[in-house]
Amino acid sequence: MSRQLRTLLLIGVTLAAGGGFGCFSNTGDRNGPSCSGGSYFRVQWGIDHGTGTIPIACADAVSAAYSVELDTAAGPVPVSLYLSCTPNKVCSTGEPCYFYGETGVVPAGTTVLSGTLLSAGAVVETVTIPSVTVPQCDYAEAAFLFTI
Repeated sequence: MSRQLRTLLLIGVTLAAGGGFGCFSNTGDRNGPSCSGGSYFRVQWGIDHGTGTIPIACADAVSAAYSVELDTAAGPVPVSLYLSCTPNKVCSTGEPCYFYGETGVVPAGTTVLSGTLLSAGAVVETVTIPSVTVPQCDYAEAAFLFTI
């Protein structure tokens, strides 16, 4: 087989496998090659009892059934995907943020106005942050520290 034919075959297989041109996020295959509706938020949060206190442990947050919603002009957006808790993790703001999650797909241009900590569906606290807007076919990050 000639070198040109092998090269064309390799390019064809690569494109057929989804490696063609398109808009991709930093999350691997989450958006797929077409980027249709691929905007979302990555969220970090911490929960503590005030300045100088120890953050709430992962197991304690689970037993309290804590969850987070992002408050947007279009309504609440739950943080319900890829949830994790890593002790000693620090947010981009420098505060302890053991918890991480992502939202489902949101329209590009969606802006977060605040975050709400829920316990079994009941509001515990709402924290306002500088607004964060998600771009087309990508993600935006938001970080919250809830004091309960």
